[in-house]
Amino acid sequence: TNLPLWRRKVELYLANIPTDLQGPYILSLLSDNVQEVLWATDLPTTARAGAIWNKLDELYPVLDDRAESRTTFWNRRQLLGETVKSYANQLRVLVARAFPDPPKDTKDLLVFERFLEGVGDLSTRRRFIQEPPADLSCAIRLA
Repeated sequence: TNLPLWRRKVELYLANIPTDLQGPYILSLLSDNVQEVLWATDLPTTARAGAIWNKLDELYPVLDDRAESRTTFWNRRQLLGETVKSYANQLRVLVARAFPDPPKDTKDLLVFERFLEGVGDLSTRRRFIQEPPADLSCAIRLA
C-alpha cells in the first residue's frame, strides 16, 4: 500500500470537510485490517484526523527508496506495446519518486532526456539524436 498516495487522495476527498470532523471519515475509508491494527494500539474511535495520520505514519512508515527508484528511472525504456504518452507518464511518476526535492523544471528535463534515450523505436531515437526536439510534448508528437 502506498500510504502517501492514499493520504493525498483522502485529503482531496475530504477537502471541504473541516479538519476536526474528518476523523470518522478517514477511519471509514480504511480497510478492516488497518482499522483493527489502529484499534489494537488503543486509538479511540473518536480520534481526530491528526492523531489518525500520526498513528498511520508510525505503523506504516514510508521507506526511502530513492536509490532504487533512481536505478529504475535510469533503466526505464519504452515497453513493447506501450504508447509514447504512457511511457512519458510512467517516467513522470518515476522521476517524482526518485528525485522528490528538485524543482519541476529539473524533473521535466530529466524526463525529457530519459524519454529521448528510451523511446522504443530505433529510427525515432536516431532522428532525435540528429534533430533533438524542443521539449517533451514535441518529442511525444514526433515519436
